[in-house]
Amino acid sequence: MNGAGSAVVESYYNEGVANISKEEWLISPAVKITQGSSLSFTFCCNASSFIQSDRIYGRFLVKVSTDNGATWHDLWNAASQEDVENSGLSWPWNEGGMENSNGLSEAAPKINLQAYVGQTIKIAFYFQSFVINHYTRARLAVDDVRVGDQGTGLYPEAEGTTSYEFFNSYIGYPAQSELLTIRNSGYGTLTVSHIEGLDGTDFSTSLDPATVALEQGEKLTYRVYYTPTLDGASSAVMKINTNGGPLYVNLKGTKVMLEEGFTLESFESDVFPPAGWTLNTGWHTTGEMAASGIKSVTAGDEAFCEIVSPRLNLSDGAGKVKFDYIEFADESYADGSFLPSTSFICYYKTGSDPGWTELWRSPDDRRYNEWMREEIEIRDAQGNPVVDDEVYLRWTCESESGNGVPDDNSKTRLYFDNVVLPQLYGIDGIPMGVSSPIPSDGVVDVDYIRLALSWAPAQFADGYELSVGTNRDNPISVLNHVRLEGNTAVSRVIPELAPNTTYYWRVVPYNSSGKNEQGDTWSFTTMADQSISRFPYTMNFDAGAVPPKGWKSEYEGKGIQSWDPDSIGAFAGEYSASVYHSFGSALSTLTTPEIALPATDGMVASFAWGRALCTQLYTGYEDEFVTELPIDEVDDDAGTLYFEIKPVDTDDWIPLAYTQDSLCWRHKYVLLDNYAGKRVNMRWRFIASENTRVPGGASLDEIYIGDIEEMPALSVGHEKMFHLTVYPNPTTGYLRWSGGIARVTVYDLVGNCVMSRAGVTSVSLHHLPAGVYLVTVARDHAVVTVRVVKY
Repeated sequence: MNGAGSAVVESYYNEGVANISKEEWLISPAVKITQGSSLSFTFCCNASSFIQSDRIYGRFLVKVSTDNGATWHDLWNAASQEDVENSGLSWPWNEGGMENSNGLSEAAPKINLQAYVGQTIKIAFYFQSFVINHYTRARLAVDDVRVGDQGTGLYPEAEGTTSYEFFNSYIGYPAQSELLTIRNSGYGTLTVSHIEGLDGTDFSTSLDPATVALEQGEKLTYRVYYTPTLDGASSAVMKINTNGGPLYVNLKGTKVMLEEGFTLESFESDVFPPAGWTLNTGWHTTGEMAASGIKSVTAGDEAFCEIVSPRLNLSDGAGKVKFDYIEFADESYADGSFLPSTSFICYYKTGSDPGWTELWRSPDDRRYNEWMREEIEIRDAQGNPVVDDEVYLRWTCESESGNGVPDDNSKTRLYFDNVVLPQLYGIDGIPMGVSSPIPSDGVVDVDYIRLALSWAPAQFADGYELSVGTNRDNPISVLNHVRLEGNTAVSRVIPELAPNTTYYWRVVPYNSSGKNEQGDTWSFTTMADQSISRFPYTMNFDAGAVPPKGWKSEYEGKGIQSWDPDSIGAFAGEYSASVYHSFGSALSTLTTPEIALPATDGMVASFAWGRALCTQLYTGYEDEFVTELPIDEVDDDAGTLYFEIKPVDTDDWIPLAYTQDSLCWRHKYVLLDNYAGKRVNMRWRFIASENTRVPGGASLDEIYIGDIEEMPALSVGHEKMFHLTVYPNPTTGYLRWSGGIARVTVYDLVGNCVMSRAGVTSVSLHHLPAGVYLVTVARDHAVVTVRVVKY
């Protein structure tokens, strides 16, 4: 939203725990309404908590009063399709709209006030929170409130960023802008036909005309890139042609030539830290902002973060270093009235020095939220040039809590980029050695299925030769000097290894000058055989280890993604397994060891699961009838938890079941007859598409792999009932049981619930096709499960 601030209200986790719901009012001054007046404003929120969600945690209304606040009437409701569409937004307003930097949906309605012409009114923005199962999570912000005659044009109108300037960009290295915007401030749908003015320049853009379709109030973000060349123009005017008029963006850039003998590190590689660099856990790469390219490094939440350069050769005594940094502070602090204490310091040390000597420290009067470029000569405390062929530079970020109060966690965030180093030691010779092996040297209990070996990149390496085997002196029986091309080709998944075996491995970096064969030979020992061949097999995660020994937990994307033990609201016992995604476009899998299924029919995989964290799932509905789409029609936008299987001699995972139920634990079973006699892996895969706008989770428990007749009850509070007879079996229609009234659930062969009846003494299967069904009969707190053949 625009400007430095907005009005924000939210419900907090501790309010949910305490079962506290609340109402909040934001009331305007009195306003006289004239002809043609309307109310416009911008708001953002976590949309799923307000509309179209299994759980509504918040309510957002605009109210109006004509009697100075004595009484109020609803004017607009964010959850009303009619109100939303009448205000110029599409329904639902969070789909296809804009997200802000916090992942909240943003929209700008415009509400007609014609009914109040001639009256003096007050307007209230009304928020109400709801608590469900001791949990609440609703956040709302309002900004840019306007009342009056705002025009009656019915056409789109383009507005947005009109200029951007790149400073001190190195020739040949790309720089990216901050996020620029284009917005439809008119009516209808704003589209872009084409973009002019960039051909033949050093500028380009990520804005794709084909993807722009902005409804009233919607905006879209994009970036501009500047890759300076010797002869390229350093300015351009980008003309964005829209059906709401052209939008002109003035672009400028200043270019800098890298000095001979110096090396630029802009941290663009997927491998971090770069070759030769070392650091503690505080620093990490980010795409949030960058002085060049698309990445910089930023200090984490640790109070002390350090990053150290490769070895430098300053034998000629002409050492200097350049680097860019920006210290970002919240806009509410940017006026300098108060900022937390953060020190950014550069040190040097030679190989013979006992400690580090300070070269530079960020000044007390530094500017915030602005990229700064520093150039520092490397001199000792007496001002003399440092002359040595083993010199290192270290940058540290040291933060303190703001305001001197321990519980005030406000602080600035530092971003560090474009480090120009003097001559690197050994740059004209063979590569430096490799380090940081994973698995670490001598480790035991290593997985033996698709083990990934990795190491830190070696300076000046063009590639690596990898050897693995059981002979320490010549480890080549598994991989024999396999070549991996590229400096960052620093990992390899090796073939299946033998259980309970010690392996040795070596990595030899090479370049055009030769190989560095002076490195260590490392070792690891694989774990004992974890394959599953005795049934029934059960896994309830109550040991508190996720993944269990022999299992794999893998993930792709960003945010918190790994499967972990979860004791808060576990389904049964002390722990369940759960996973949480902070962002869309992420994927997490939990995979079993190899399973040798017997060559007999009637084997099933059974488990309890839900598409939410344990604490958000209700129990008691495990066997309730659920209607499900065919798997090939599932939409992953809302997040989906799949159960999949893969024979070990194939590469493709086959989905067998899914759940998108974010309210209740469900019992699922899948018949495994198609895989009888095969060796397989099974996995649970949680995924959300890149369109997902809110965080989400998934949970899993009580896994059973065994004979269908021995499958345990999974409904909480139920016990296995062995002395109940279900008859006739086989049957042509009706099914009965001993013991009187019961609740009955019928599943088909793929585990879908096809019938659920309560309070009955018999059920009719006449409407079901002939085949085999799994029938559970529950009475009081006991249950029996039988396999029934229907003719």
